[in-house]
Amino acid sequence: MTGRRCRQTRQTRWLGTVLVFLSAMWLAACNPTPPAPPWHIAVHPWVGYEPLVLAQEMGTLPPAMRVVELASSNETLRAFRNGLIEVAALTLDEALRLADEGEALHIVAALSDSAGADAVLSRVDVMVARPGIDGQRLAALLLAWDSAHQQLTHVSASQTWLAAGVDLTPAQYQQSLEVLRFLTLPEMHHRLQPTPSTAGPAEAPLAQSGRAMGGVLQSLGLIRQPPDWPSLLNPIPLAMALALQPPSAAALSENPPPARKQP
Repeated sequence: MTGRRCRQTRQTRWLGTVLVFLSAMWLAACNPTPPAPPWHIAVHPWVGYEPLVLAQEMGTLPPAMRVVELASSNETLRAFRNGLIEVAALTLDEALRLADEGEALHIVAALSDSAGADAVLSRVDVMVARPGIDGQRLAALLLAWDSAHQQLTHVSASQTWLAAGVDLTPAQYQQSLEVLRFLTLPEMHHRLQPTPSTAGPAEAPLAQSGRAMGGVLQSLGLIRQPPDWPSLLNPIPLAMALALQPPSAAALSENPPPARKQP
């Protein structure tokens, strides 16, 4: 009787384990993994942000991402402060002022700059994101940006409707593109990646060039203290994007063809 009772107990436990396993599978089937929460990416009228607009029009943005076109940089800043957006395209000085207010953000890419402008006063466009959001999704967004900016500058994508979005004629739009320099993914990564220095600790090139801008902003009373560059810059999503970039696209990023001029 004792042996039979032991066998019955083992069978009961085995059946219980199977039932628990099947129940778990049934619950998983009935409750699939929820989709990734949608991201809202804010831009305002400026030629340097048009690759994001073009990526949305081309349908190449990653899933569950939407570009929100706002009327001004002030609206973009307000939307970030109010937690309405996850990612924003801003100038470097706007990002520094926002961080100085106490807003948690990471600069995840330097997108473009004004070719030939003064180092202190030149316009540098950056992408900022909230800390803690998915780095893989940011990498996918940066790949979509890179593809769209190549379309915009090298393949002469339709510029009539893009120009209208920033209140320019197509000719003015083309002139703006010739002054603006979009950065490739390797250049973006280089700007944010700390590099060794014999004069002190490793520092990212964007921090080195941005120190003068930070000093000007501080002297004008627009920020209260020098930017904390190590906390601000996050090159990891760019490193992920470079690792995911197809070889053909990587070669194009490293050796872009000359921009096509409008007739």
